[in-house]
Amino acid sequence: MATKTVYFIAYYGEHHFWWDNDKKRFVPAGMRLYRTTWDDLGEALKAIHRVKHDYATGWADDIYLDSELTVA
Repeated sequence: MATKTVYFIAYYGEHHFWWDNDKKRFVPAGMRLYRTTWDDLGEALKAIHRVKHDYATGWADDIYLDSELTVA
């Protein structure tokens, strides 16, 4: 079975949230159905730059690009 790396934007502050690109907001980390992932690291880096810019007050320091392996 082949695996691939997918990237997602996460907020790891007091609580954990993941970015939903369609809704343009963070959702609770348990809501995997709504989490947005990117296959391309370059596209993920562009997206996190935009998100950090939008959340420049306080939250930006706790927003990270994370990844995981998924079955392809």
